[in-house]
Amino acid sequence: FISRASEVGMIPIYDLLNHHNGKRNAKLSIAEDGVRLVTVGKVEEDDDDDNNDDNNDGKRNHTIRRGEQLYLSYGLKTSSNMYRDYGFVEDWPSCWNFADSTTGDNYAFVSFEKGIAAINPSADFLRYIWQSNESQEEYEESAGWHSESLSVVDLERFAGAVRSRLGEFATTLGEDRKLLFAEEQALLVASSISSSSGDTTNRIEDVMSAMNYRIAFKSALTSSYIYAESMVAAKTRGNDAIKQEL
Repeated sequence: FISRASEVGMIPIYDLLNHHNGKRNAKLSIAEDGVRLVTVGKVEEDDDDDNNDDNNDGKRNHTIRRGEQLYLSYGLKTSSNMYRDYGFVEDWPSCWNFADSTTGDNYAFVSFEKGIAAINPSADFLRYIWQSNESQEEYEESAGWHSESLSVVDLERFAGAVRSRLGEFATTLGEDRKLLFAEEQALLVASSISSSSGDTTNRIEDVMSAMNYRIAFKSALTSSYIYAESMVAAKTRGNDAIKQEL
C-alpha cells in the first residue's frame, strides 16, 4: 500500500497529517526495527533535554508541545503542481513560476507573508527552504537577503515580466473576487434547495476552487511586483547616494 506522502507505505496516523513546508515538524525515519515518526526542527533553548530524542542523523529533535499540530512535507513543489496533485495552494512558502510570453523567458519566485518574495531563487535557496526548518521570520529574512543580492537590471526585468503576465488575464484581481463572491452565493442557494442535484453543487465548487487558485496566483504576482519595484527603488537611491559621495 503506497501513501501519497511516502513511498514507504500506508502509515497509520502519519497519512492524516497536513502538509506545510514552512511549519514542518515531523517526518518518517527508517530504522533497523522499521519505520517511525520523528520530529524535526531546531531545539529551542527552553526545551527539556530529557524530552528531546536523537534522530538517525545524530541531530537533536525539538519537543512537540501538547496541542501543537503536526505537519509533514509533500515535497517542495510549484503551486500549480501542488494544486493539481493535492487541491490546495500553500500559504507560505508558495513557489510560483511563469513564462514571459513576449520574450519566452521563464521566471520563478517564492512568496511569503508580508509581501516578501525570493525572486529567481537558486537551487541552494530552495533546498534551504525545504530542509532547514527555520522560523517564519528567519525564512523571510533569508528571502530578503536573496532578493537584495540581485542586480537592478534583473529586478527590473522580473518586474516587467510580472506586469506583462498580469496584463494577459481577462479579469482583474478585484473582478475575480466579485465573481467568487457570486459563486459562493450561488452555492448557498443550491445547497438550500432540496431538489438541487449534486452535480450542480459540485460544478460550483469546482469553479470556486479554480477561481481561488487564480486569485492566489494573481495576488502572489502583484505582491512580488510591488516587492521587486521597492527593491529597485531602494537600490537606485543607494547608488545615487554613492555617486554623490564620489
